[in-house]
Amino acid sequence: MTAASLVARCVHGLEPTVAAEVLRRGLGVITHIGHREVRFRVARSPAPPGLIGDLRTADDVFLLAAQGSDVGVSRKGAAALAGLAGAADLAVLARLRRHYGGLGAITGVEVSASFLGRRNFTRYDVEDAVGHALAARLGVAYHSRRGGAPPPGHSGWRVTLDGERATLLLRIAERPLHRRAYKRRSVPGTMHPRSPPPWWPWQALNPATRS
Repeated sequence: MTAASLVARCVHGLEPTVAAEVLRRGLGVITHIGHREVRFRVARSPAPPGLIGDLRTADDVFLLAAQGSDVGVSRKGAAALAGLAGAADLAVLARLRRHYGGLGAITGVEVSASFLGRRNFTRYDVEDAVGHALAARLGVAYHSRRGGAPPPGHSGWRVTLDGERATLLLRIAERPLHRRAYKRRSVPGTMHPRSPPPWWPWQALNPATRS
């Protein structure tokens, strides 16, 4: 089996921590650290199945399916992203996902999209353009997030636009890693911190300075 390119997604600010865990576990070589993501290439002798899903500092881990240039801000750019679906080698992706502990067959399609900067299109425009194209190639159903959360059994895809690149990813696990059982328990430190009030903590002891 050839080397695979993977992308670990995380909370902004934890990128170096995720990269350090990838290296410490010997999962591969870091190829890029960007906004909320760490890209790495695994060794030609792939890591044991299931090990990728054990990354504790990552919110999710994906296979790199396809990438191209960022489409810019024009509304027409969202439709052009369907080309990412055409560039993905679906047979290889299915085989790699199965090896790393995911489901074998790629069943129904659901897509989540995000981008940096202001655009003249919405995330739903991106998701629908790519989702319909993927579903057509695979001969399966597509669930649009305009209608709410996807039903169980749909393969999770993600599209990101960072100002330079448009990237299509395929989730390895059936659900995002941040939904692991231990992350859903009420244990201190497992939730993302909320923003504090503007006076806290340096004004906490002096009520007169609060607005």
